[in-house]
Amino acid sequence: MDVLARFPRVWCPTCNQTRPMIFDVMKANDKNDHDAADIVCDECKSIIATLHGPSAHRPGVRTDRAAKARQWRARK
Repeated sequence: MDVLARFPRVWCPTCNQTRPMIFDVMKANDKNDHDAADIVCDECKSIIATLHGPSAHRPGVRTDRAAKARQWRARK
């Protein structure tokens, strides 16, 4: 069973009620290296939570940031 079918409503702290939700998916692009999705209150349009997918970097290709983190860990 699909998760959205089982949980079509969320608690909205802004409305202070359980409301229908919108699942707004944002695909990876040149600014974001991973897919993400916002869970949004359908009534007031506030973002309840943001879910992040795994990074779109290719396996085996290391970034400068990862290299710096490894060097920092090696010093300790």
